[in-house]
Amino acid sequence: FILFSGVNCNVCQQRIKSGFTKQAYQCRDCKLICHKSCHYKTDALCTQSTVSKLQIARDIDWAHFLSHYQLEEFISLDGI
Repeated sequence: FILFSGVNCNVCQQRIKSGFTKQAYQCRDCKLICHKSCHYKTDALCTQSTVSKLQIARDIDWAHFLSHYQLEEFISLDGI
C-alpha cells in the first residue's frame, strides 16, 4: 500500500495525515489525491480516464480467438 504524507488533499486542501493505514485515494489516470472521506465530492468520472471507452465483449468464439492471438499479448504488468 502507499502512504501519502506531506501531501494536501486536492478536494479540501487539508494535509493528508500519515499512518499505518491508507489515508487517501489516488486516481490511477489523473493522479488526483484525496482523503477517503472526500472522494465522494470528486467528479463521478475522471475526465482523463479510459474506463468509459472500454467495451464489454460478448459472444466471443474463444477457440477462434485463442488460435489467432497469444495470451501474453493481453497480459500487462503495469500498475500491479
